Amino acid sequence: MKLAGIDLAWQGEQNPSAVAIGCIQSNQLVLESLEPAVYGLSRIVEISTKQEDLQGIAIDAPLIIKNESGQRGCEKALSRDYGRRKASCHTSNKRLYPEALSVELSSILQAQGFKHLATDKWQIECYPHPAIIECFDLPERLAYKKGCVADRKAGQIEVARLILSLERSRLLPLFIPKILKDTYQTNMYAL
Repeated sequence: MKLAGIDLAWQGEQNPSAVAIGCIQSNQLVLESLEPAVYGLSRIVEISTKQEDLQGIAIDAPLIIKNESGQRGCEKALSRDYGRRKASCHTSNKRLYPEALSVELSSILQAQGFKHLATDKWQIECYPHPAIIECFDLPERLAYKKGCVADRKAGQIEVARLILSLERSRLLPLFIPKILKDTYQTNMYAL
C-alpha cells in the first residue's frame, strides 16, 4: 500500500509545505521520498498524483470547513480529549479561512478519486500533536513549533529522534533508506 503524508502550509502558497511518500511492504513502512519544501498547491498535487498506486493521503490541515464561526465538531472533540495535554486544535471556520487552500486541495484530490471515509483511494485529515502523544506514549505535546528558539530546537530534535526510533517499532517498523536518513540527520543537527 502506497501512502502520502502532507504537511500543508496554512498561511498561503508563499510558505513551504512538505510531502512524504511511503509504502507498506513486508510488514514495514518504507520511506520512498521526502520533499521538505514544496511551494504551491499545484506542485503538491503533482507530487501526490504522479505516484503510481497511491492509495491513501493523510493531510495536516482542515479538509472540510462548513461552519461559519467557532470550532468544527472534530476540533472540539480533539481539544476536549487532548487539551490537558497541550494538544488542542486551532480553530477553523469560514470566517477565518473563507478560501482555505486545504479545502481546495481536498476538493482536487476528491475529483481525482481520493474520497473521505473510503477504502480504495482515500484522504484523511490528521493531527500530528495527538498522534505523536499516542505513538510515543507522551504525557503532553512536544513544544517544537512555539516558544523560544532553544526550546523549539530541542523539541524538533526530540521529534526527529522519536521518528527515527520507529525503526524499532514492533507494530509497523519505519525503514528510512540511508540516503534519506543521512539527509534527515544532517538537517536535524543543523537546526
